[in-house]
Amino acid sequence: MKEIKDCKIIQDLLPNYIDGLTNDQTNEFIKSHLKECNNCPKILENMKKEIDLNAQKSSKQEVNYIKKFKNHLRTLQGILLVILLAFVIVTGRKTAILMDLKDKANQYSTYTNYYMKSTDYGSGLSLTTEVYRKENQYKMIYNSHATHFYKDGVHNVYYPSYDKDFNEILVAKLNSSQEFYPLKPYHCFSQINFLDLLQVATTASITSEMCNGKECYRISFREYSHTVEDLIHDSSYEDNLTGCIIYLNKKTGLPIRIIRPAGRLEKSYNPIIDYELDGIVDYYYSFGTVTDKPFVEPDASEYIIEEDFLENGED
Repeated sequence: MKEIKDCKIIQDLLPNYIDGLTNDQTNEFIKSHLKECNNCPKILENMKKEIDLNAQKSSKQEVNYIKKFKNHLRTLQGILLVILLAFVIVTGRKTAILMDLKDKANQYSTYTNYYMKSTDYGSGLSLTTEVYRKENQYKMIYNSHATHFYKDGVHNVYYPSYDKDFNEILVAKLNSSQEFYPLKPYHCFSQINFLDLLQVATTASITSEMCNGKECYRISFREYSHTVEDLIHDSSYEDNLTGCIIYLNKKTGLPIRIIRPAGRLEKSYNPIIDYELDGIVDYYYSFGTVTDKPFVEPDASEYIIEEDFLENGED
């Protein structure tokens, strides 16, 4: 009975003995028993074989896991590389397009002979501005209302108005002190550097589309951009311009159409007709076609000079 009891104790200790977890006295006891017992050495040998087999299986599983992990890692790296390469190609293409548009617009923005017309459709209103320029002569017609002439520092304005009885009269403001800001061909990338262009290329969507009969690049701004703010040139635009869309002529780099997000207040020349910017602005340009004819001013004798009219109105 003692031998059977000792065998059970030894067999319970063998796993720790194999792993080297037993102390010296226990080891001596186990070794002494193994020398005298016929059954326990076989059990020890079988345990060692089973442990070796399990170790081999475990090692093989680890190797397979590592191989799978490396394969997944290579696949992920390949996907990331493809995505990065696609991003670089797409962004590089868009940057090249914007740089080309900037170079073309730079050439046209230096013209001193041009006709320009912009039509602004906002909140049901339609405002049209026309500009004629030939060298140092300017003529600007604002919404078919006021006609401005400017040459060599002299600024004359002719426009319809009303007297105190609400009768329409023709008024002229000769050699006006009012500052004159003639509209010029809009150039949306004139003030931005390469890094700014790269930012626009990264965040904006650029596609090819026809607009007003012209081949254009349609640029859709997904987030706020000073580029858009500079393009729309009015200092009252301070809000986020997410959603603004611009069509730029592929040939000239100049805008053909701007589609603006709703909710921006336009500070017009006449504060009575401030309106929400929720519409479209269309542009038309003609270069090198302006003659002297548009700059012939009306006969001022047919107009009431504004200063005289104000004095009469006060009497």
